[in-house]
Amino acid sequence: MIVFGGNIIIKIKQINKKDLSKLAEFSSIGMHFDRYTKSKFLEKMYSEYLIRYEYSHATVALGAYDDNNQFRGAIFGRFNNEVLVDQGLFNKNYSTLANRIVNIGFGSESGVYDQVNAEMLRELEKKMKLDGELSLFAVDPEANGQGVGSKLLSELSRRYSGKNIYLYTDSNCTYQFYEHRGFIRDFAVRAHEPSQPLNQKMTYFIYHKKL
Repeated sequence: MIVFGGNIIIKIKQINKKDLSKLAEFSSIGMHFDRYTKSKFLEKMYSEYLIRYEYSHATVALGAYDDNNQFRGAIFGRFNNEVLVDQGLFNKNYSTLANRIVNIGFGSESGVYDQVNAEMLRELEKKMKLDGELSLFAVDPEANGQGVGSKLLSELSRRYSGKNIYLYTDSNCTYQFYEHRGFIRDFAVRAHEPSQPLNQKMTYFIYHKKL
């Protein structure tokens, strides 16, 4: 699908695997991974781990490319009863190795996200039937304001019209983006922010929307 934004043309298509490392850079900046470690090596490893893990578990992985075929962002999702987009072992093996390295650097604190998010999801599933998860969403910081994120979300909505999806985010990310596009905030939990002093907290969110 080709859409226009600002002075550039944005084409939405299946992400090219060679752009996963670039996507890791976008994610690291957008999600402020530098808050959780002072080690650039661990920050890079964590962002690569996250992207490779989510890609290897995605049933849809769309990339945004400009008129020069430059990669500008991506959106991943997991939908019930769909086949994974990539059946290869490389990304799974890479994410497993990276996860071991990340756990050495972050310790048990890296599990805070999983614990809080899992509890919010359990509560949400008591209220409604969910068809899938918007599992990852990141845009090139240099393309901010050009509508790349909106175009990626619009294409996902077009392909999965009528599906009920959920997503996790937190107060360190631009969660307002989702609220401005019709996502409903279901739960917000204040809990310890990983790798920060024990008295420092952030807010974990879960949202849903019918596409």
